[in-house]
Amino acid sequence: MNTFVLKKKWLGRIIIFLWGSVSCPLFSQMPAPPAGKPNVLIISAHPDDWEAGMGGTAFLLKEKYKIHVLIATKGERGLSKEPSAQTAAIREKEARKACEMIGADLHFMGKIDQEVYADEAAVAQVTALLKQLDPVMIFSMWNIDVPDHAAAGTIARLALFRTGMIYDREVYFFEAGRGGQTNQFIPDFYVNVTSVKDKKDELIRCHACQNKEDKLVNAHTGQLRFHGEVARCDYAEAFKTFLPITNARWGKDPQYSLLQLETEKVQHLYDNNREVVIICCHPDDWEIAMGGTALKMKDKYHMHVLILTRGEKGLGEERTEEAIRIRHEHAMKTASMIHADLHIMSFKDGALTAEKEAVDSVIRYLEKINPGIIFCHWGMDKSDHAAASNICTKALASTGMIHDRQVYYFGVSTQTLSHFDPEIYVNITDVMDQKKEMIRIHTLPGHEEHELIDFAVKANSFYGMVNRCDYAEGFRTHYPLVNHRWNKKTLYELLDL
Repeated sequence: MNTFVLKKKWLGRIIIFLWGSVSCPLFSQMPAPPAGKPNVLIISAHPDDWEAGMGGTAFLLKEKYKIHVLIATKGERGLSKEPSAQTAAIREKEARKACEMIGADLHFMGKIDQEVYADEAAVAQVTALLKQLDPVMIFSMWNIDVPDHAAAGTIARLALFRTGMIYDREVYFFEAGRGGQTNQFIPDFYVNVTSVKDKKDELIRCHACQNKEDKLVNAHTGQLRFHGEVARCDYAEAFKTFLPITNARWGKDPQYSLLQLETEKVQHLYDNNREVVIICCHPDDWEIAMGGTALKMKDKYHMHVLILTRGEKGLGEERTEEAIRIRHEHAMKTASMIHADLHIMSFKDGALTAEKEAVDSVIRYLEKINPGIIFCHWGMDKSDHAAASNICTKALASTGMIHDRQVYYFGVSTQTLSHFDPEIYVNITDVMDQKKEMIRIHTLPGHEEHELIDFAVKANSFYGMVNRCDYAEGFRTHYPLVNHRWNKKTLYELLDL
């Protein structure tokens, strides 16, 4: 589960589709959005779905965006087994009251509660609305859910494919009710809604007929607390993205600026701390795993590289001194390519352990540099890399930096990594040739010249395919991605809230 902040660059416009109503106003009669406010569309199945799933996020967005809510039904079966016009009238009135609270325009699909299907008429209807609104963001329901919720999410996705907006808009999925309704929902990022939790409760209470004795509020308070524990705040809402989170795609928006790799200058939390530390086990590890990202960062940050071993095993047991000399020369050359200060320790290559001496050495280094961003090995890897990861995380925990710095994990070899599913990606297509040259420097006598390069190209091509670009590098974060935490420094500004 991961969290983020809707940012100007990638959350520029938000569309909220709410599916859950029976009447369907003519989209052509919809008033134009206020000047300067991009549209957001929320698509859901029933009145109360979006309020329960993302009401807090909607409150945080309402001042910056014009929100539209599209509901598939009016919840006609909300008070009985058979559809009722009286129930529909009650729930429509409640839905309008909730939309008024966030200044949203309300639309209904005209479907019947428990009879929502992703048919041609529904897809065409939403396609038309998408074309008219031209939203920058679309929220809808996760597909592993009860039938109406799944159908609403499917209609949204089919319409987004039909318009082509699935590829160049920000598309987010929310959960309705964890366990009882929504399943297999592993968030990509979170929004801290602690500041608007009371307002979200008011949104849910608009639906009085579904909130007897405040049961709906209480149920979703538990869900908010659960996500808040993961996001290290009191209350959070969780989302999944359609496309993976990456700094820049194939020349289109959205651009996810998590590592401040955007082209325009924006205010970032580490503008006054430009120190970046890369900690790795061997010479050549960081170049293979994240050389492209480092190349993209070199002109905006002061880079530092800490290598824990001298790589003396690179030429075999009988040539350790030669290997140390050659690999030191290689490390110096590649560090200079990113303008990095280089420090090499002398822990044992091939037998690295997370001993106290190693942890204390890294602590002293971190305290000297005081970095704002740290990169290190992912822990589920072969023994040396796993030990390096443990040394790093223990040192960060001992200094307290684990809690208020941005910590990213990289993976060197897809052949030895386990459970490394990146949360964010960096498009490195424009620096891939430089990365290849950087890796080529580490060719050792008697080794195949292109072996390491081919290895990296395969991994970066795969990550690129995932991200609709030629080449990408992937990272995991120590804490899940969230728009802001518990009043500490680590602000992942993805949603610009």
